[in-house]
Amino acid sequence: MRSFGGRAIALTAAAGRELFPWQQSSLIDIQGVRADGKWAAYEAALLTARQNGKTGDVESLELDWMCSEPGIPILHTAHEARTATKSLKKLLALIQGLPGAAGPPGPKNSMLASVRTGKGDEAIVMHNGSFVDFATRTASGGRGTSYERLVVDEAMIYTPESQAALLPLINTASNGQIVYAGTAPDESMQYSQIWADLYWRALAGNDPVLCYLGWLCEQGADPDDPVEWAKANPSMGHLFPVETIANARRSMRSNVSKFLVEYMSIGVWPKPGGARKHVIDMGLWGDMTEHRPPVSGPIALALEMDSAQRWVTIAAATRTIDGRIRLEIGYLEAPSPKVLDKVLDLVLAWDPCCLVMRHNSPAKSMLPDLRAKGIEPEIMSSSQDAEACGGFYTDAVNQALSHANDPRLTEPLEGAGKKTMTGGTWVWDEQTGAPLQAATAARWGLITFGAQVAAPPPSPSFDAVPENAEFDIMSAAF
Repeated sequence: MRSFGGRAIALTAAAGRELFPWQQSSLIDIQGVRADGKWAAYEAALLTARQNGKTGDVESLELDWMCSEPGIPILHTAHEARTATKSLKKLLALIQGLPGAAGPPGPKNSMLASVRTGKGDEAIVMHNGSFVDFATRTASGGRGTSYERLVVDEAMIYTPESQAALLPLINTASNGQIVYAGTAPDESMQYSQIWADLYWRALAGNDPVLCYLGWLCEQGADPDDPVEWAKANPSMGHLFPVETIANARRSMRSNVSKFLVEYMSIGVWPKPGGARKHVIDMGLWGDMTEHRPPVSGPIALALEMDSAQRWVTIAAATRTIDGRIRLEIGYLEAPSPKVLDKVLDLVLAWDPCCLVMRHNSPAKSMLPDLRAKGIEPEIMSSSQDAEACGGFYTDAVNQALSHANDPRLTEPLEGAGKKTMTGGTWVWDEQTGAPLQAATAARWGLITFGAQVAAPPPSPSFDAVPENAEFDIMSAAF
């Protein structure tokens, strides 16, 4: 079988970067072509332990695609925005290392036409028409655009919603290929099923369009054996010495399960088609549905923002007259003066007992503007976040909550997972949607700051905002 891997290796060397032997062999395997010139592998997966240089292979692939196939459109996705941004910078540096690519983007004597670095609009564009868009994966990201190649970085965290949004983007590709890069998953990774499916397909050995390249140890491997370490760390001896892993082993003596995942790639692989267990039983959650129940007493608000900082969720919590905690959520475009004005309107109209933000929420970017308007949010610490999640769970299983079965709250709960903290506590994982994070924080704020007073005045009646309506909390209520 022919391969264009040698071309990618040569281009990378011309740009001033030498690839390790395992990286070179990987490129040759991934870029194998059939007799008709199409890629032999429609999907290619690359798994190593962390910090071994697998993204270097991805950068070499992208470099070759852009230089050797004029006009090629590429989409590079990552779970976290900072990972996508880092990949852009590394690929840009590689391109600028090529002879003839020196100088700022723009002039015709440079290979680079432009580089976009705006939030949500990151891309490298070349004069030959090729470009790479860099994006954080979302349930709707990329819709309406077509690409020839798709890169799924941090593939061990790849949601079904993201996959459903991304796969159609290469439906019309004349020679499409999907390249995944990731590490072994552990039990805390809620969205590793798609990554695991590639693993099981590779083990079955009967998939003609899958190229699976995995450096990993088998179950039961000796965690103190350097020979085993080398199986999961192909750059050991090149990028870092064996002492690096030996030191990590000593430091993680009482945390061997994590060492096996992080340094030996002995993952916790969900079985194909395995049903994911919900944190909270959805039938139980549905039983707590109430439409427009009478409520009274203090109101707590919480402000949350999605990781891409495109939407703000405002959640409210108060009590029904029978003592249950009523939760409602709403959306506003973010960040904008409109959002700040709405928050101020709510505070003036409802006089809430608190406005809560999580300590690591992207919504904290709004703090200076909120303070300028005289609003000082309560910031939940990590331990309080764990307390809030545990309390939300306890109230849910005891049917002490009330909600309108708004899909914008119910759907995040269906996909929510736990992230275990030190000491055995937990918080919602990074993939949990902002509405559930906000509702959890609002409930905590009500419990913490909303002590009942004698003869409480009636609170506004809460209604769920219609899904297709623009959010207007003052006219439509919650």
